[in-house]
Order: sequence, then structure tokens, then C-alpha cells
Amino acid sequence: MPQIALVAVLALTACSPSIEDQAVEVREMVEALLKAFDERDFATAHTMLSAADRVRHPRDRYVARHTGATDLLRGAKLSHTIDSVELTGDRAHVVATYELPAELMRRIRVLGGASPFLPAEDTTLEREFDLVREDDGWRVVLSERERTMEESVRRR
Repeated sequence: MPQIALVAVLALTACSPSIEDQAVEVREMVEALLKAFDERDFATAHTMLSAADRVRHPRDRYVARHTGATDLLRGAKLSHTIDSVELTGDRAHVVATYELPAELMRRIRVLGGASPFLPAEDTTLEREFDLVREDDGWRVVLSERERTMEESVRRR
């Protein structure tokens, strides 16, 4: 009987991806999402959302919201790095840093209410992503702030 239990444990262990493999999968999902945004392919980005967020945020509204919101970034050369990937069970948290051109950072600050004459000393922005493992792989979970923005657009 102990041999059967050992075989079952070994079989389950062999089928489960290692933490390193899961971290690679999470990193690849975030890289794919960032690539979709860089290419302004928001329909593809929508497919990367969690099942609950795809239902909560219909594709047409998601695409329309992001198309208008990213006009400021059109033509900008953005680069990013994945700084960290943390896994906890079926959840993951990723921190990425964007390097933005100084002129773009000035425009972003002006939209936020800062003077256009202030130098854009810091041209990096940090972005955090939460993911959940679903039956078909890792998917991005919208933050509470993004959910609120999506819902306010829906009410208009």
C-alpha cells in the first residue's frame, strides 16, 4: 500500500510545473500583454484578462477605452523590464518598470497638473500586475483602480 501512495505523490509532483516554470509562464504572459499594448492590439490584450474580468469588461468597451487612453503614447519608444515575479499558489504578482522618453514624461506630468516647464528628471514608471492561474494558463487580473475606471466608462 505505501508503494501506491508514493507512486501517486510522484505522479502528481511530475505533472505539476516547478516554481521556476510557473515564474517563466507568468513572465511570458506579462511580456505578451506589454507587447500587445505596445502594438496597440487591445483586442489581444483583452484575451489575456482573467475570465471574470473578460465578462465584467466586454471586449468592445475595453478596446475603446484603451484606444483613446493611449493616444498620448502613439509613436513613443517605450522600453520595459520585469523587475520581480512573486508566486503564491494560484496567484502571481509582477512588478515592471517602463523607461519613457523625457518629452513624453513632461506631457504626462502636464496632464496630471504639473507645469510643462518642470524638467522630467525621472523618466521611469513602475507598474504592478496581478495574475491568476486558470484552467487555460495564467491570466491578468485588473486592479481595483482599472475596474473602477472601466465601470465609470460603462456608465457614460
